[in-house]
Amino acid sequence: MTAPMRVGIDARTLEREDNLRGVGVIVWHMIRHLRAAGVHLVLFFNHPPDGRLTSSADRQVVLGSLPGKQDRAEATTLLRPIRDLIWEQFLLPGALRRERLDLYHAPANRGIPLIGQGRFVATIHDVIPLVTPYFFDRRTNPPIITGALRVVAWVALAVVTWKSLRIITDSESSRRDIARLFPWVRGKMTVIYAGADPRYQRVEDASVVRRVLARYALPARFLIFVGGLGQRKNIAGLLRAYAHLVRALPTAPALVVVGRHNTLYNPLQQMARSLRVADRVHFPGFVPTEDMPALLSAADLLVYPSFYEGFGLPVLEAMACGCPVVCSHASALPEVGGDAVHYCDPTSQEDIADKIRQVLVDGALRAQLVEKGLRRAGEFSMDRMAAEVLGVYREVLGSADGVASAGSRRPI
Repeated sequence: MTAPMRVGIDARTLEREDNLRGVGVIVWHMIRHLRAAGVHLVLFFNHPPDGRLTSSADRQVVLGSLPGKQDRAEATTLLRPIRDLIWEQFLLPGALRRERLDLYHAPANRGIPLIGQGRFVATIHDVIPLVTPYFFDRRTNPPIITGALRVVAWVALAVVTWKSLRIITDSESSRRDIARLFPWVRGKMTVIYAGADPRYQRVEDASVVRRVLARYALPARFLIFVGGLGQRKNIAGLLRAYAHLVRALPTAPALVVVGRHNTLYNPLQQMARSLRVADRVHFPGFVPTEDMPALLSAADLLVYPSFYEGFGLPVLEAMACGCPVVCSHASALPEVGGDAVHYCDPTSQEDIADKIRQVLVDGALRAQLVEKGLRRAGEFSMDRMAAEVLGVYREVLGSADGVASAGSRRPI
């Protein structure tokens, strides 16, 4: 009888359920599928996990955490790159030797040690720090700090691309950018599309929707944005476009901007006041997954004018809830949206406003976007994504059953 595959995974994105978003959602679904497929998982953490996203069936290895020193704020400090570097390059190699793994997967852009032997697989969701001017959003950073952070990001990605036997990425757009920046990855890259969390479905129960809206003190009608408040997400452009929309269409719904409050929260509020739309713009902060389907089901539409995305999960999640989408035509978003969304130019507040207005006033267009969006969302699946990741593992380990499966997985 063949022993189960023993796979180590960098699980730092799963330490706290109340911080689960984006990449962490993808990693969580991946490990659930791998566990169900009989893979023996060894999960590596920087802090003891809260236990809500892990299983007692997994072996858990915590490296470098001091008792009582789990600082939730440290993720927003300039010390994080240094902490991550120490964890990956000095603490992790010894732990990997002790665990005697068949394979180690770093599924969140970084986490591969330069020194050390083993079979490494990495997922690079995007190269945002290197291809946009919007990644390091802290306005108090002097240029020398921003430059240093970019260098650290390039070095970390260079190590990942050099040491990994296979690189998984979320989209053809990201694949092209990675290959342009790190030419040596050619021949070992695979595109695997993610899917929406299965909990993202249209909520038909009006009482559930009312309770969720009341929880966040939101109006009955609204446009919604979901994501971080960073400059890359173009919230400032969205606010300007919304002010333009209100002037052209005074009956326009309110605007709800869902995203954890950060250093840009106060400046965005000030901008809303200066644009004279503050009374119509709501910033509820972070909203957990269990409440998001109701918000998306209640929204008139999702507006997502991001400058750059490696994939764009909020677009897929909105479509799965029957919420029509207006999003930018940049980076990977057309791969996700296909012909099921209404595209806008993220650099033009007039175009963003006009595309929103078109969906609001044209019932036939709205119905078409809802129908196409539901169909499009059904073409993506977290289970298929995880199964294809397992296929990559088998290929790396030379298993005879690691034949490329149907779907979006494409080695280049």
